[in-house]
Amino acid sequence: MPVIETNTSPIDTIESALSKCGMQVRGVLSQSDLNELDCGINARSLVLVGNVGSAIWTSFVRSFEYTDGQADPMDRWSQRIIGKLGYNAIALRQIR
Repeated sequence: MPVIETNTSPIDTIESALSKCGMQVRGVLSQSDLNELDCGINARSLVLVGNVGSAIWTSFVRSFEYTDGQADPMDRWSQRIIGKLGYNAIALRQIR
């Protein structure tokens, strides 16, 4: 599970947490980028997350989503990991 560190920059913190799950920051859109796209997302920035190579599999195959026999295990695992990271990032921003 990603853990948010408090002594680094926001993007370094996100990259560090993602790397523990085999994922990486693939890009960042600023608020002006989002406004220009007119995509309806009201945020200061949007971090695009993905994997590179096979590092993600080490973490994924140890997850309960991988072994529980339910539909869409990768989708559910990704939503749980990235959702937890997003929730922690919001909480961290509120206490800084």
